[in-house]
Amino acid sequence: MAAAGHTELGPLNQWIHIWAYKDAAERFRVRDEARATGAWPPQTRGMFIKQENMLVVPVSFSPLR
Repeated sequence: MAAAGHTELGPLNQWIHIWAYKDAAERFRVRDEARATGAWPPQTRGMFIKQENMLVVPVSFSPLR
């Protein structure tokens, strides 16, 4: 995990976590492995109303490059 936090401004009470992967293929591979072991999706106990996903690329000066 590269970062984790929640919002206090804008859309309130959103939990945000950012994971750093080499590329989209690695992200899909890791997610598929987690599904195979039963680790994904996590048990949420009905806490989530919606979930959004986004694949982004770090800017040229980012240490994640």
